[in-house]
This record gives sequence, C-alpha cells and structure tokens, in this order.
Amino acid sequence: MSRQAQLLALWAISSFIAAFVALQFSDAAYEEQTGTWVPVSNDSFYHARRIVDAATTVDGLYQFDTKMHVPEGSWINWPWAYDWSMAQGLKLWLKLNPGGQPMAFLAHVPVYWAFINAALLLGICVMLQLSVPWIAMVLFAYAISPLTMFLHGVGIIDHHYIEYTLVLLTVLNGLRWLKSPDQLARAVLLGITLGAAPAFHTGLFILQAPVLATLWVLWVRGMTPGRDSMLALSTSLILTSVAVLLPSEAFRAGFFQFAVLSWFHLYIAATSTLLIAGFARFSFTPKNLGWLMLIGVLLLIPIWNDTIGGAAFLSGEITLLDKITEAKSPLAMAEGPGGIASVVSYYSLLGLIAPLLIPVYLWSGYRARNPADVFLAVMVVFGVALLLTQFRLHYFGSFALVLGWVLIASKKLNIADYRPLLTLIAGLILIGGASYSGITNKMMVRYPLGQDPAYEDTFSLFGTLIDACNKDPGIAFADNNFGHYIRYHTNCSVIANNFLMTPLHERKIREMQQLANLSPEEFLEAAPPDVKYIFARLVKFYGRRENGEFALTSTEYLKANNPRLFFELNSRDDLPERYRVLNELPLDENRGLVRARVIEILPAE
Repeated sequence: MSRQAQLLALWAISSFIAAFVALQFSDAAYEEQTGTWVPVSNDSFYHARRIVDAATTVDGLYQFDTKMHVPEGSWINWPWAYDWSMAQGLKLWLKLNPGGQPMAFLAHVPVYWAFINAALLLGICVMLQLSVPWIAMVLFAYAISPLTMFLHGVGIIDHHYIEYTLVLLTVLNGLRWLKSPDQLARAVLLGITLGAAPAFHTGLFILQAPVLATLWVLWVRGMTPGRDSMLALSTSLILTSVAVLLPSEAFRAGFFQFAVLSWFHLYIAATSTLLIAGFARFSFTPKNLGWLMLIGVLLLIPIWNDTIGGAAFLSGEITLLDKITEAKSPLAMAEGPGGIASVVSYYSLLGLIAPLLIPVYLWSGYRARNPADVFLAVMVVFGVALLLTQFRLHYFGSFALVLGWVLIASKKLNIADYRPLLTLIAGLILIGGASYSGITNKMMVRYPLGQDPAYEDTFSLFGTLIDACNKDPGIAFADNNFGHYIRYHTNCSVIANNFLMTPLHERKIREMQQLANLSPEEFLEAAPPDVKYIFARLVKFYGRRENGEFALTSTEYLKANNPRLFFELNSRDDLPERYRVLNELPLDENRGLVRARVIEILPAE
C-alpha cells in the first residue's frame, strides 16, 4: 500500500473513531419522550437560538440582543461568522427537509467536523515529515481524547471546535509558508487565516502573537523571509481583517472593544502589519531593537484597558467566572473534588507532563536552524501555556500533548524505520493506557440532557413557560445558569445569563443576585415592571449521607444554600395573591417543598 493510501486510511479510521466517540453525547442531545433534539452545554443554547433565528426569521442574524440583560440589552460577544455560516447550512438543510427539527441538523455538525480537524492534524504531521507509525499515534490520540469529544460531541454547537480548526490552520499554513518562505501564495493563506480568525471568536486575534514572535526571532537571527513574502503576509492579513470587520455592527458603530468585533481588532491587525513591515524593511541592530521596543510600548497604550479586560477573563477575576468549569485551569481542577484524577480524565496522563513541553520547546526553538522549526517551537510553547491557563483554551495546545512528544521521539528513535509495526503497536498501547481514565470516566458514562442535571430535571417545565411567553411575553426571572435556556426555549427576556465579559454583564449578575435574595413580597416591589414569570428552582436538594447513599437534604440546609426568593417560592403556602403557580415539580409533600416552579406574576390592581 502506498504512503498516500496509508495516510488516507489513517485519516478515515481516526475520523470515524472520533465521530463515534462524539456520539457518546447522544443522551445529552436527545430527549426520548418528546423526540426533541436539544443543545448540549450552556453556551450552545444561545448559539442555537441565534442560528435558528438567523435562518428562519426575517430579521436574520442579530448582533445586539434586546431580550437579554434587559432593559439595557447587550451586544453579543460572539462575532457574526460562525452563527451566520451555521445558519446558511441550516437554511439549505431545511429546504431539503421541510418541517425537520433545526436542532437535528445543528446537533450533528460538530460530529462531522471531526473529519476536517483530523485532516488538518494529518496535514501538520505530513509537513513535519513524520512516518506513518508516528502519524497514526497522533491521529489515534486525537480520536480517543475526551478533549476532542468535548469539542465535537453531538449537540455541542458551541464554537470551540471551529476555534480549534483555526489554531490547526495557523500551525499548518505557518509551517507550509516557512518551509518555502518565497512562496507568496502560502504567505497569503497564512495572512487570510489570521485575519479571518477574529470573525469566529473575538479572542482569536491572539493567533497573530506566535507568528509575530516567530518573525521576531527570525529577524534577530537574520533569517527573515524575503520582503515580497512578508508584504504578501501583511497585506492579506489587513485586507482580510477589513473584510470580516465590515459585517460587524459594533465595528460600523465605532466601538473599540476586545469583547466585540470592533476597531480594536483592526488596530491589532494594523499593528501586526506595521511590525511585519518593520521586520522586512530594517535589519536587526541593537538600535533598531530599541526603536521596536519603544514603538511596541507606545502601541500598547490605546489598548491597555482592553488588555486588562482580557487578562481578567483569562485569570477568572470576572464575577462568577471562577465558578464555571471551562474557566478553570488544570491546577484549579486538581485542587477541586476530583483531584488529579479529574485532570487526567480530561487531558490523559500526558497532561501531567504537558508543562515540560514548554522548556523542551524553548530549548528546541533556541537550537532550531530553520524557520519552520522555530515556528513550531513557538506554537507549542504558546499553545501549551494557554492550555494550562483555562480548560476552555485547551484547543490552543492540545495538538501538542502527543505531537510534541512524538516529534521528539521520531528524531531520537529510528526504530520506526525498521520496525514500523512494532513501533505502531507500542505507541497505540502507550496512548491507550495514558487515555484509559478518560475513556472510562468521560466516554463510558451517561450525560444528562443538555449536559446539565438541573436542565434535565426541569425540562418538563419549559413547555409551560413556552406557552406562557407565547401568549404574553415579558421578563422571565431566573438565575444566570438558566438565562440561556429560557432565551433558547421561549420568547421571554432575561436579566442575566452566562455571558461574563463586560462590566454590564457583571452588573446584571449582581442585579440578579440582589433580586434573588429578596422575599417574595420584597421582590414584587423591587423587580422591574416587565417581570411576568419566575423560573424558581431549588439546588442541593439531594446530598450524600455518611453511609454513601443519596437522600433529601434538610429544610434548614436548603434554606441556607438557596437564594431566599427561590426557597420561599418553593416552600411557602402563603404567597402573595399576585403569584400564580403555572406548573411545579414535587419534592417532599411532608415538608411542603417543591423543587421547581414556573410562576406567573399577575398585574397589580
């Protein structure tokens, strides 16, 4: 079998394995009793709502939402490109399947996208000239990784799997260009990738940083690519940036913010273009280095506030961000209830030695004598550093968890040249063993509907709220975790949700918390006049006893661990007459407790 045929077979097999693993979320994405497909993961609910609205309503894609963070409304942090692209695919699917559930299509897009990311990873391995056994290890690790499953799981239409695509495209196009720096088309492709990335997530402008770092190293060493090639890179970067910014309403409105696709991103692209031009125009001297550093400091001044805001997001200092799983670092996860086992179940045993990749590839980059090797070293250090910062950023460095070590092994060990089958088997066993915890603890388990036990438990109540909001839409008050769920299912508005990026978002979280800690009587006086419904639910109503069995917690415990409003709405029989219970889920009749209620607030006479 030719090498091309072997690589094609490896891609197909690994992609099908990855897709099969991604389908392990089927229980979370499909509600059997109603035959309903639902999004999986909190942010997927909002993506789904915006995509469906863009595909099926005359308003199309909205970038400012008047129905969240009411009454102010809020710009949507996610830029236009991902949801708009998904909406175009949904429109076509609905033409071919009239009357079909939109979520039936959307839920499976991430699964099939696993084939594309596998192809990009294969392309990187080919560019690095790895032999077939080593490539097989990398693709096998990708296919069985829980990190891949949480990107491509059925129903997980959050945009992180597209962010992974753009990371892989940056690595692939960067390697292709720097292996043949005089190829202008390759420089253009890299510039297009970097310029387009922020249209899919505002934070992806950061992909320009490792490219600039690489060019700086090459400049210092006198290895800068030719001027024509550098001009092609910078021109394609700035032109693509302008092209993807024009559809952004925040850009057209004159905003300069990291949180939305705005002039901030044009400023970053222009700065990168200026630096690339400087590397191409001037040779390295201590004097020129000094000027470059001075210009860099001056260019930082206009974006200082946004830089601080981005640092707050990465550090988890924004209100409630530290409570969200995807915002926790591997170290924070290791200090939590699951301990190191929790980290291993996501990242495999190789995750424990991932920090070692940073000094290893710093040394590798220092010793590298060709531009492509320098770039790879920078991308590994950059990606692994972000991977160690937050779980949600794992896709920046997950490609290196196995590839980083495989590349070193392929250079140090020549066994694959004369014992390819033995090398392959040994490598697959090693990777399978390192991933065993993830396979048993993340794949061979049942996930709750929507990947949230609270959502699964209260799913039956949403039908009641849907009907009520259709008849008389208004604000449905709930905690921030249910904000996206209510926005997805109903025509009602919400005060707070899990968009946690701007001062407005933090203020709305505090407003929600203050209202939730009032008595039902106080709430009627303090709540905004458009609040017409309350989705009141108790948390922590089950606990583990000393013998290990789960049982209902005490009333005193529930009172202490739930906001006052939600506790009293679910425990009192003497609620004010303006509260009308539309539906409820029982908990303990002997104590007069229910675990969740949908309540309508009647107008004051």
